[in-house]
Amino acid sequence: MLDLTVSKAAIVLPYFEQLYRSSLVSYGYYQPFLTGIAKIGLALRKAELEEGEEPPSSAAIGEVIRVISKSANAKNILGQCEPSVFHGEAIVTWRNRGREVSVMSKGRVDDPKVLKYEAGSHPPSRHGICPRANARSLDQALQWLFE
Repeated sequence: MLDLTVSKAAIVLPYFEQLYRSSLVSYGYYQPFLTGIAKIGLALRKAELEEGEEPPSSAAIGEVIRVISKSANAKNILGQCEPSVFHGEAIVTWRNRGREVSVMSKGRVDDPKVLKYEAGSHPPSRHGICPRANARSLDQALQWLFE
C-alpha cells in the first residue's frame, strides 16, 4: 500500500474518496493540505491512462516515493519534478538544460531504477541506468543534472 502518512490529510484521503466515490474530493479539496511527496503519490495514482493501459501498482508507486522521500536532493526540488505513468510504470522526472533524471518502477525485483539521459548532437545523446536505485544514487544523479 502506498505510504502517504507524511500528512494527516493523506491519511483520510482514501476514506473520503471511497465514501464519496470522487477523486475531486481527495484531489481538489484536500490538495492544499498535502505535502509535496504526497502530491506526487496522488498524481501517480490519478494519472490519466490511455485505453487498455494498466495503472502502476501500489508497489511501483511506493518504491518511487520511498526513494524520493529518502533523498535530500530530491526533497529540495520536488516542485520541479514531473510525475507520469507509462504502461504500469510509475515515473518521476526532473529536467535541466538537455539533461533528464528519472526514478521509475514497475514494482519488480530490480526496481526502482534511476535513469540519466543527456540529449546532444555532437557528442551524441547518452544515457545510463542504475537498477535497484536508492536515495544515494538518486542524489548523485540529481547533482549531475545541475552541474
